[in-house]
Amino acid sequence: MQSVEEFMQQFFEARNAGEKREQANLARLLTRFYSGGWYLGGRVEKLESFESEKVLSISSAGTNSEVITSRQLPGEPECKYETRYRLQANGGDWQICGIDLQCCPCDGKPGRSACPNCHGTGWIDTLEIITEEIEERWDREWLVEMDKSWDAIHRCLGDGSLRTSQKSIASKAVLGGRQLSSSSDWIISYLTVDEVKQVAVALASIDQPEFRRRYFALKKRFLWFNLTQYAGPINDDDFNYS
Repeated sequence: MQSVEEFMQQFFEARNAGEKREQANLARLLTRFYSGGWYLGGRVEKLESFESEKVLSISSAGTNSEVITSRQLPGEPECKYETRYRLQANGGDWQICGIDLQCCPCDGKPGRSACPNCHGTGWIDTLEIITEEIEERWDREWLVEMDKSWDAIHRCLGDGSLRTSQKSIASKAVLGGRQLSSSSDWIISYLTVDEVKQVAVALASIDQPEFRRRYFALKKRFLWFNLTQYAGPINDDDFNYS
């Protein structure tokens, strides 16, 4: 049977190669049919993060194995975070049956049973974050539902793009911060207590006239895949909605 290390290496290589092919195909399409100015955005940072991933440890018990890896945050090569892959033997081969993320408040260390995120395990199941810790708890006192306005708001708080890693502190309010999921179905961003305080100060300095200036300075998108440009109508109704 293939070793866990060999399986993970093949997984990394296949995943990275697939991302490279998708980016290359998109770049050829853009080059062939459109003028300059397009940008692959977070796709480049995502590949860099993928390629930086290394196996730290492997532990096995019967037909189950756990693999701990480390990789850099997209767009922030100096920041690392750990991921735990849960593997299960199936028909003479390994399959990934779950992926957990390092609990930020606990720094991935077990023991804090009072932690509402990992419950003392040091790890957070990405699906559990969505179904239990966010949607089921639904703390109305601190909840802000933005519907589709998150797009324009994030752009206005940052450099006008949808990139999650930006220099602006205010940009962390919506999509910024530590990214806890690589899924294409949702974005999960985590901010530390200190970062939340910094973001609050930054947001307090942006009044309505300043937000209006930033909103009407957004570039109108004409290509669906150009994440640096806004797909909204850019008018007073959309501004008030945002």
